[in-house]
Amino acid sequence: MTGMQHTVDKGLFFSFLDSRYSGNIAEREAILLAMRAADPNVFRDAGTLNAQGTAGAGNQMGGTTSAAVNARMQHLYEHWFGYSQAGQTNGLDDWIDPHALASYTAVTTGWWSRWHGDAFDIFRLTLIRAVEISIGLEIGHNPPGTRNWPIDFLWICGAPKFEGWVSWREVSGSGRVNVVMTTPSIGLSSGAYNSGISLSLTQGVGTVHGSADYEEIARFVTGTSIETVSARPVQTPQQTHGLWVIGHEFSQVEVQPGVFPSQPSPNGDWLVDVDERGSIVSGWPHDVVTVQPAEEDGGVLMAGRTWQ
Repeated sequence: MTGMQHTVDKGLFFSFLDSRYSGNIAEREAILLAMRAADPNVFRDAGTLNAQGTAGAGNQMGGTTSAAVNARMQHLYEHWFGYSQAGQTNGLDDWIDPHALASYTAVTTGWWSRWHGDAFDIFRLTLIRAVEISIGLEIGHNPPGTRNWPIDFLWICGAPKFEGWVSWREVSGSGRVNVVMTTPSIGLSSGAYNSGISLSLTQGVGTVHGSADYEEIARFVTGTSIETVSARPVQTPQQTHGLWVIGHEFSQVEVQPGVFPSQPSPNGDWLVDVDERGSIVSGWPHDVVTVQPAEEDGGVLMAGRTWQ
């Protein structure tokens, strides 16, 4: 989750999630319940990424002290989610969603160039969907699960929007879940928005064909802890093949004149565009939805396909 050297990456954070989400099923079930509660500090408190532990024990992520954990959490919360620090609890930093503050004026979220949105809940709900599938739970159902499939994470940087893609496939009674987080490029931008084009994940505008295989599966209303689940037929974890995407229901593509100077990124390891305004995508404050894309939009059929 640091500055990328490649378009596709894994790195420390996602390597840790590979291990954390592919081991003890009871631990994964506990993390799932904590994630559903939507507490701002869940990534710290649920043990998903804070990982204080004894060196060499395999359960720490780059440090065993509070200071080391805070450094990791600062990168995740500040640079990925755009959150702000709010004191400490037991030596660990508290984090708050700044969108609720009257003084909030940021044009972009965290490090993401030309993108403003609810990165926290998109990331959180992506992990929820992945765990539900990996342990064989229907959306919103409580543990215990019925299986233990490993989860593999990848990160793709340079996309126009912050989204999570969760796919799975079962072969001969065994399966695997794959999570791809897509994020905008790392950079800085500023300036007022102009009107532009609207894209929708749910209403057939821009990329959705609206075929019988396309359905909205679940909706998290921004600013609440309530997620509603569709009662219509959709892919379920019991099906052998599926693909879901988690992101803002609407994204506004806003075109502006662009200027493209470069300077070192905030962590100093590669060059990025600054004040890049050729195309700005903003998703706030729209709801975060889980959808099942139609096959013609890049998804998979509910019944799958055979080659014969």
